[in-house]
Amino acid sequence: MLENGVNKKSFSKALEKIAEKPDRSFYKIGNLDYIGTDIGSDGFEAYDNNIYADVEKNGDDLTVILYKGNSSSKDFRFCKYYHGSDEANMKSTNFRKLDGDVYALVTDLDGLSGQNDFILYSEERGLYFHLLYYDTEHGTKMGGGFYKKTKDEKIASADLEEEKNGFESYLDTYEKAVATYSNKQKQLAIKTIMDKPDEGIVSDFHKKNVGKVLFGNKVTEENKLMVASYKPKFTLDEKISCSFFLDKGLTKYIDTSSTVIKENLSENGDSKFRIKVTIDGVKSGNNTIYIKNISAKSKTSGVFDLVLRNATSGNNYWLQSLFPEKIEDKEHVVKVEVMLEGDLNTVIASGTYSYIPKKAAKVPNGFACNPAAEIKNTSILALKPRLKEIAAYGIALYNKKEGRNYSFVNLTIVSEWNTSVDDFGFTSTFLYVTLHCKDSKGNSFLFTDKFNSNDKSDMGYFEALSKRDFNVNFCDQ
Repeated sequence: MLENGVNKKSFSKALEKIAEKPDRSFYKIGNLDYIGTDIGSDGFEAYDNNIYADVEKNGDDLTVILYKGNSSSKDFRFCKYYHGSDEANMKSTNFRKLDGDVYALVTDLDGLSGQNDFILYSEERGLYFHLLYYDTEHGTKMGGGFYKKTKDEKIASADLEEEKNGFESYLDTYEKAVATYSNKQKQLAIKTIMDKPDEGIVSDFHKKNVGKVLFGNKVTEENKLMVASYKPKFTLDEKISCSFFLDKGLTKYIDTSSTVIKENLSENGDSKFRIKVTIDGVKSGNNTIYIKNISAKSKTSGVFDLVLRNATSGNNYWLQSLFPEKIEDKEHVVKVEVMLEGDLNTVIASGTYSYIPKKAAKVPNGFACNPAAEIKNTSILALKPRLKEIAAYGIALYNKKEGRNYSFVNLTIVSEWNTSVDDFGFTSTFLYVTLHCKDSKGNSFLFTDKFNSNDKSDMGYFEALSKRDFNVNFCDQ
């Protein structure tokens, strides 16, 4: 930095040694202070070229290095701090093109606003304008100025008029460039998210139910694709869980109105949505739900609990005030809508179920059930006679321990062998079976169970039946 009392002649000699080059521009003193320059303080207000800028262009990026006159060495030296020797005002020298001639600091790209440093640069004119903001004891000030390609070139009258007007047109150009750049980055971010592979529509059942919310007593990731997992009517004392099915990955349901676009996935592998629950078209409420989504490819469906009976806290406690304490003689229709977390006007899936009086929960004698289609794998179907014996024994044991009078009717094998590994590294092998039974009054019901067998034989057990933990889905449709 040139100091008070610097010899003008010495400075002139130093400047003479600086060559004019296509990638070099020289600062010209106007009426605006440029932080880091004080040559004007010793009466040399008209003395230009005390700073020059070397620019290296690489695609849409510019590296700008400033050199300033040094009074001690009587030459020009690399300016360590881009806008001056004050460490608090140190700036990056890396710029990126926004639009047209406008370039902004790379470090500011994630937070572009109305007060960001920028330069104007073109191949023809080189770096021809620079604007910066810096903090003083009197608040934030605007500084900067004009550059020209040669040492002898002066500030044009049009430049001085621009400066006099507070760089109004340049600031307008910058704001338009920010809007254009931000929109391009936004569209690029959206495309990047949408182009990521997801698991797609995984079955005919999924395809049939895209955009729908379905309800059951115990819907899980393992049984969400089975018809027998769902029913349309419940009594108030039943637990309800839901699934919803979409035509694209959960991570792709994003808030495009947001300034920052990112996929719908938290660091711990949750995709976040909002659910709205409406009772009889009148009372309603909404809350956030989190869907685990830690697969290599984003899931296209989700499972969540709707009502935790007798809950006193937790995510579903808010629902308790919506539901009646008891139902006497009418059904209550419940509508559930899944929406984007940041946009409650966009419904991506919806469905309805009914709360019915408990006395009407069971249907007339002899009503038929329609289990899911049976697999065609003959080697697995060969196990069916033995599985029926095990199921019948399990129902009999259940009746004895629970004081029931259920009868086993039949079973349907609805899946191939599956393998899973738990959190402790233990591997289990199983297939899914739908069991068809009747109660003491002859009412038919279905429930889905897992038959576990490590060697894929008839030597195994039914998981829910052995634990006496299965939900009776009466056949009421």
